[in-house]
Amino acid sequence: MSHVLVVVSRRYNPGEFWHSLKALKRRGHTFDVVSSAYTITSEVKNTPNKLSMLIGDVTSMNKYMGILIISGNPADTELFWHHTGCLSLVEQANAQGKVVAAVCSAVPTIRYAAKGKRVSVYPLIKSQILLEDAGAILSGVSLSTDGNIITAENEQMTDMWIANVCDVLEGKRPSYVMNPSPFKRKLRTRARDPELQHLIDIERSTGKNELQSDT
Repeated sequence: MSHVLVVVSRRYNPGEFWHSLKALKRRGHTFDVVSSAYTITSEVKNTPNKLSMLIGDVTSMNKYMGILIISGNPADTELFWHHTGCLSLVEQANAQGKVVAAVCSAVPTIRYAAKGKRVSVYPLIKSQILLEDAGAILSGVSLSTDGNIITAENEQMTDMWIANVCDVLEGKRPSYVMNPSPFKRKLRTRARDPELQHLIDIERSTGKNELQSDT
């Protein structure tokens, strides 16, 4: 089984964090957990958990088979988007063909490993811009597994996300594969407000409108 590095926000999303650790343990994988502080807390309940290592203490991915990034409080999550040490670990893992995985708003942290790869991310414009600028392809679905890159849009996808992470670690095909829906919603044409249509008709026929200033 594999040993992985779990990078978690100082104020973490408990659904993402605990479900992921339990699934890894259930399938026989081991892990080290690091963050930006020795004490981490749930963003829901202020119950402290003590860690033995910081993200800055890890400089090499040599003993790990993958890196997982867990989100949480926006400020704590976005810290890792530009954290030199964390970005270096992501790039090392990717260069070695190891698993690189992230969930929700933590996905931009792995953007430099995702060039040319399909990714799922929580739909924040700033997240999408960072990913697209790095060459990632926004997949349009809630869960994406593209080679060694495994991403999920939100907490609700955690169980499927971590299942795919374990599958790839074990050399198996991903359990969950999503494709964009071909469904196209038919939008009903709405009748235009008569007064607005009147103004549009005047402007089209005369090049002027009925709005006049008081001067």
